[in-house]
Amino acid sequence: MNTQSSESTDWCFDIGSNHKVDFCLWALQWDGLRVAPFQSHPDGTAELRNLGLNAQDWITWFYKVVYSQNSQLLGVSTEEAKQAVIEHNLEALEILWQQSPQSRARKNLELERKLERERLEKAFDGAIEAHQEAVALAAPYGFRNTPPEIWHGSQDIGALLEQLWAEYESYLEQQRQREKILISRLLSAISEFVGVTSYILFGHVMFSALLRRTQLFRQKVPPLQIIEVNYPTPITLTFPPGLAVTSYNMYLGNLLMHWQVERIVKNLYESDQDVSWIKTARDQRL
Repeated sequence: MNTQSSESTDWCFDIGSNHKVDFCLWALQWDGLRVAPFQSHPDGTAELRNLGLNAQDWITWFYKVVYSQNSQLLGVSTEEAKQAVIEHNLEALEILWQQSPQSRARKNLELERKLERERLEKAFDGAIEAHQEAVALAAPYGFRNTPPEIWHGSQDIGALLEQLWAEYESYLEQQRQREKILISRLLSAISEFVGVTSYILFGHVMFSALLRRTQLFRQKVPPLQIIEVNYPTPITLTFPPGLAVTSYNMYLGNLLMHWQVERIVKNLYESDQDVSWIKTARDQRL
């Protein structure tokens, strides 16, 4: 599920599993290879390891797949387009600075803007390079950008990843069918008590509440994409300039969502930047 600001499509939660990124974790757990920080799953089959897969190869592949899914980088193929996205980020950061409790202490905003531009330039260059490499590797296959196509290494490992991808897609389809059955039964049971219309209205109210809870961040935080994946322990990784992958369930509640976004913002936009206003605003809204 995806939620976006009504003012812009740049700031969004990508809530729910991005199946391409999630597949990397699914394959990791299937094999049992442990790569920091993903070290809490069972041993698995070891079939990929027996073909030579190691931690460095997996993490390189995982990063390429993640960056291939970075919505901020779609269409950023020219210097002009890159600068436009960076300007958008800087404008959002300036709003954050102005509303920060320490905004009065900022003596030289021009210097801060220059330093932040340099940081964003570096982050975007690295992200764009990874994204373009992922796309280039998939080019011979029609730009479908599946994880096995992005793999660059042992052909034997690539062939097994192709087989696993087919199994994973079949697994996802089975999950979707089960969910349809469960939802159908749930709607049937609810309609006996409150009616389907009331249930749909309840879903709309819950979705609206989610939008209200994230409105604070949409107004003040630079464009941010969050991809949720399936892993047995809660882990969050950030990928500058504005992407995070998390195994936290962002639906678990208002407090967890705000706390998780706060952590992501701190990691993405420098640990020395004051974001205490987020905690204050969060506490006031709980």
